[in-house]
Amino acid sequence: MRNGVKGLALFAILTFATTVWADTVFERFDRGKAEFEHKNFGNAIEILKELLYPTVQLTKEIDIVKAREMLGLSYFYMIEEVRAKEELTQLLYLRPRYRLDPFLVPPPAVAFFDQIWNDPTMKAKLEKIENERKDKERLEAKKEKPPKTIVRRIYMQSREEHHSHLLTFLPLGVGQFQNGHTTKGILLASGGGYRWPPTSPAWACSTV
Repeated sequence: MRNGVKGLALFAILTFATTVWADTVFERFDRGKAEFEHKNFGNAIEILKELLYPTVQLTKEIDIVKAREMLGLSYFYMIEEVRAKEELTQLLYLRPRYRLDPFLVPPPAVAFFDQIWNDPTMKAKLEKIENERKDKERLEAKKEKPPKTIVRRIYMQSREEHHSHLLTFLPLGVGQFQNGHTTKGILLASGGGYRWPPTSPAWACSTV
């Protein structure tokens, strides 16, 4: 009984701790965003850096991208261009086609970001990353796509031959030709096996 109570208590504590930790991550992310928007870049750096290092605590890719953007720009505004370049480079590795919004970000920061993106070495790396992701997506799509079912339709054509019974009684082997008996038809047509008109019955030849 006591062991059961202890187990339930431990489970409740772990569940509560996990919930609090998750809420704390999201709360810190929102707080870091607020500090960045209020141009408190020093505070934003301290908050956002803890969410990304030594391990990434954020779970959604869109949040990770936003956190790296804000951290990189905060370093840039604090005139720490080396660290700013490192963070913005990590952002590009995550989203190779990412661009800063010129309506929200000042021109100097946009120019700094574009300079990183336009570097030939960086462009080659980003292109490689993009191609590898496309290949992976194609492979996964092929795995998920059901195999094609080959359906073979066999069409059977029936040949119907209609023979007229009236032709059987015609002379010269017409009936035999119709039935496919060519040899018989030739013999009859040449007079070898058929007489026309037929021999009269005996009663027809009797004389009075």
